[in-house]
Amino acid sequence: MPHTDAVRVGQVGDLEAIGRIALGAVLGLLIGLERLLRGNPAGPRTFALLGMGAAAFAVVASGINNDGRVIAGVATGVGFIGAGMIFHDSERGIVGFATAAACWATVADGVLAGLGREVVSIAVAAMAIVVLEAQYFGLTEWVARHSGWHRIERDSDPALGDDPDR
Repeated sequence: MPHTDAVRVGQVGDLEAIGRIALGAVLGLLIGLERLLRGNPAGPRTFALLGMGAAAFAVVASGINNDGRVIAGVATGVGFIGAGMIFHDSERGIVGFATAAACWATVADGVLAGLGREVVSIAVAAMAIVVLEAQYFGLTEWVARHSGWHRIERDSDPALGDDPDR
């Protein structure tokens, strides 16, 4: 009996669909490892599941020729997860913006993988990791010193500490 599910209708075989979803999971895992290494609350499992879930939704959406509406729903849904990662810390102020944004970018990356844009998906994951790591190479501190900006939020660069004149 032939398959009539959305994956088969979209001309994506089961193995290709699994490969796309696995790529979303692996790239999410890599982004999550960066978050884990930097001591953030959401780590590899969370990010792998976000990438995997987004890729699975994208595979199904492409099979029913309804990419836009499904992807919009996925993007909206992850906003609730991201909102839960932003909180107020009495010592550091509002924290979690970068992790919430990383969740959103991971979902977008998973959608790319699910739609079969593997090379673009890998490039986006690499860019996300570079952006997340940029502050640890002194980039935000250098910008603060050379731009005349006297205040950079501590969530943006915890290494800056409390000195507003840096």
